[in-house]
Amino acid sequence: THYIYCIPRVDQVSIRTSSRISAAWRRYVFGFIALVLLNYPHLLFLAGVHQAGSVRINREIVARINDIEAPGGKGQTYHPEYSIHYLMGCHSTPLYSHLHVEGVRINAGTLDCSPQCRADPDMICESDLFYSDPHSFMNSRYRERSFSPDFLVISEESLTSDVQSKLTNMGMVEVSKVKHEIDAICFANGIPGVT
Repeated sequence: THYIYCIPRVDQVSIRTSSRISAAWRRYVFGFIALVLLNYPHLLFLAGVHQAGSVRINREIVARINDIEAPGGKGQTYHPEYSIHYLMGCHSTPLYSHLHVEGVRINAGTLDCSPQCRADPDMICESDLFYSDPHSFMNSRYRERSFSPDFLVISEESLTSDVQSKLTNMGMVEVSKVKHEIDAICFANGIPGVT
């Protein structure tokens, strides 16, 4: 019989408790939404802009291979294997993760800048050799035209006139330029600008 007197109070207790939980829940949801919205620009930058050139260049290479391999494409004969050399900074190209062409084998090579090379003070890494003198490196690596890769990716700062003439002698033709990364974000007179 005591419960009969408590039943009208249960609704009030439920309403008061739920309003407290609801206020805490609203603060939590608001905080979560604010966190997502404040981090969304960073996510867009990191996912779409920051060093996106390495993905874009591989997509460009795949598109070129697909053009060559397509029936009636630009290639005269079927070429089941392509070689790509990346004369770029350490870890700046995702290699095979974006190089998928059905029925085609792709051999990708990069400059050596492995931890073993970096740990040995008596060893000069390929990446260091290339960046100290790109022209000499290319002359030693690609002595004869038969050693030329099908595709060669090189950074613009390494593309001196000597290197360009070597590429021409190798039979290489520039097919695409891709911006690799944003060099700096500058604020001049309060106006943001990207270089």
